[in-house]
Amino acid sequence: MVEKRMKMEKNAIVTNGITTYYEIHGSGPPLILIHGISLDHNMWQPQISYFSNKYAVITYDIRGHGQSEGSDGDYSLEIFADDLKTLLDNLNFFFWFFRGMNAETKDYFRNALLEFKEEELLKLLDCFYHFDLTAELAKITVPTLIIVGEQEKMGFPQAEKMHELIKHSAVVKIPGAFHLSNLENSVEFNRAIQDFVSDISVG
Repeated sequence: MVEKRMKMEKNAIVTNGITTYYEIHGSGPPLILIHGISLDHNMWQPQISYFSNKYAVITYDIRGHGQSEGSDGDYSLEIFADDLKTLLDNLNFFFWFFRGMNAETKDYFRNALLEFKEEELLKLLDCFYHFDLTAELAKITVPTLIIVGEQEKMGFPQAEKMHELIKHSAVVKIPGAFHLSNLENSVEFNRAIQDFVSDISVG
């Protein structure tokens, strides 16, 4: 049985030395949404509205973003992953659906960048510039949906490579969308997520 949640919950917990802000909308099986670099949990509003009637939709601000604290020293994907694991461990749900991102949209992205502290942005850019987890992708065994905007041509090779390496994966291209497909075509984006999650539940 999946634990039920309040219709709307705002909170913060300590994850590896910093305070991490999160929200839970709705109740049911948990769906966690992870925002992109320089953005925050607010980018997922169309998905919160769509999914919170069936799922407990969890959004949070990753380290150095939004209402979550930053930290001294360099950032790494391992640090971000550890923060997320600590958050999930504390929320005590039994299983998870994840959606991450690699808004309208141009204004949101530009405004988010302008509000970002230069020091934090440089640490994040350095982290993502140097990481390469290609060797780890083949270790993923859970069903995986890879979403890419139809107009984001640069993302196609990466999406196809991920699909090749992840055994139980599928690729969906969102019509008319670029990098922030969840906002540029939220209807098709939400449908892709819903179909994927429904297939998993049935299977």
